[in-house]
Formats: sequence, structure tokens, C-alpha cells
Amino acid sequence: MHYKIAQIGGDGIGPEVLGEAVRLLEASQRDGLRFSFEEAEVGAALYRRTGEDLPRETVDLCRAVDAILFGAAGLPDIRTPTAPSSRPRSRSASSSISTRACDR
Repeated sequence: MHYKIAQIGGDGIGPEVLGEAVRLLEASQRDGLRFSFEEAEVGAALYRRTGEDLPRETVDLCRAVDAILFGAAGLPDIRTPTAPSSRPRSRSASSSISTRACDR
């Protein structure tokens, strides 16, 4: 089986943790089990750069893949119009994407 996975590092330590998760999945590939990864951006740092914390392209990618690996979102010094706290609205994005599990 081949699984397409969205790789979304997000903010803070998220990209580092996600990188290790991807390495683990890549190492677990064997005959009949394959993963491909497509990166996308989301989060407070993205908002700082572009004025948008959850691009439509990211939502579309998440709907098109088999699984989503998501690091973390939010930085203490950034507030967005859609997220007056330090967490961007990407946290609520799961309501528009059919998710099966959210593990920490």
C-alpha cells in the first residue's frame, strides 16, 4: 500500500519533531508499504510573513491525502484576527477536514 501524507511542521518545535516522525516512517517502509510526503505551511510564523495562517492550498492538500502529520501551531507573540490567543485558527481546521485521530 502507498500512503500520501501531508507534512505540516507549523511553529516552534513542530518542524523538528515532525522531521523525526517522517524519518521514523521512512525507516518503516518495506515491501508493500510506502509513504510519500508533501509539505505545506500553517501557523503563526506563516501569518507573520504573509498575513495568512491557514492557506486554502493547505486545506486542499489535507483533504486530498491519506494522513496528516502536524507539528505545532502558535507563537506567544503573534495574535491573528482569527485567533486572538496565541493559537492560530489552524487548530480549528480539523473541523473542516475529516480527521480520524489526534495523538500527542
